[in-house]
Amino acid sequence: MVSEKSFELPDLNLGTATEAELAQWLQRHGSKVVFHQGRYWLVSHAHFYQPVHWLARFKAHELIKPSAWCWGYRATLDEGSKELANAALPIHIFDQLSGFGLSMLPGNKRRNLRVCEKNVEIRTVFDLNTLAEQGYPLYHSFFSRTRYGHLRPRTIFEKQIRKYFDAGFTTVLGGFVKGRLGGYLIGMCVEKTAYINMLIVGTEQLPLQISTGLKYAFLKYLSEHKPHITEVADGLHALENPGLCRYKELLGFRVIPIPCAVWMLPGCKTFIKHRWPHKYYRIMGHY
Repeated sequence: MVSEKSFELPDLNLGTATEAELAQWLQRHGSKVVFHQGRYWLVSHAHFYQPVHWLARFKAHELIKPSAWCWGYRATLDEGSKELANAALPIHIFDQLSGFGLSMLPGNKRRNLRVCEKNVEIRTVFDLNTLAEQGYPLYHSFFSRTRYGHLRPRTIFEKQIRKYFDAGFTTVLGGFVKGRLGGYLIGMCVEKTAYINMLIVGTEQLPLQISTGLKYAFLKYLSEHKPHITEVADGLHALENPGLCRYKELLGFRVIPIPCAVWMLPGCKTFIKHRWPHKYYRIMGHY
C-alpha cells in the first residue's frame, strides 16, 4: 500500500504568474518578448511567434501579426473564437485535478509508486548548487539515452536552470536516492495552467520509477493547494515516440487538440511539412 505522505511537499509554496509576469521573467533571462494588442509573444526560431503562455486562449481581435519581421505565428483560441481555427495544438493535458489521488491511477502506476516510495525521497529542491552539480550528469545521461533536444555544456546548463530559482511561480522537485539526486521535475503555474517544463531522470535510476513519483507529487500538490489550476500541460504530442506517449496517457495526460490559429508566409508550411514533418505536426496538429 502506497503512503500519500511519501509524496507530500509540505515546504512548497508555489505562486501563480500572470501572463505579464511570465513575460517579464522570460525577458529578464534573455528571451525576446513582444507586447502587441494586449498580449505577450515569444519570438523564436528566426521570428516565429507564439504566446509566452501557450494556453492563454486568444480572442479574435488579438490575432494580429505581432511584428513586421514575423514569418509565422501560432496561438490557441478561446471559446468565442474557435471558428477561426485552422489548426490544433496537440498537447498532453491533465484536467482531472479535483480530488486527484491514488484511486485515479491504473494498477501498474500504483505499483510504480510503491517502487518509488521504497527507494526514493521526493522533496522540493531549494538549492541551485544541488541541481547544478548533481543535475548535470542526469541531464547528460538523459540526452545520451533519448537524443532529445541539444546537449548543452555545463556552463549553459547552469545558466538555463538558474532562472527557476528566482521566481515564486516556478518549482524544482527532486527524487533523491540515498541522498543524491536521481531525477528532477521543473514546473510552473501561469494563470489557470500548470506546466511541466522539464522532467529528467538518469538512465541508471529509471527502474526506481522516479518520474512517476515526481509527477504524482506535483499533481497531488496542485490538487490540494491550487484550486484555480484547471489543467496541467506536459509537452507536445510526439507521435514518433509512442512509448513516451503511452507513459503519459497512463498517468492521465490525454492528448487534447486545442483549437488554434496558425499563419505563415506563403510556402513556409509546405517547406516545413516536407523538411520536418514531426515539427509540422506539432505546429498544425496534423500531418
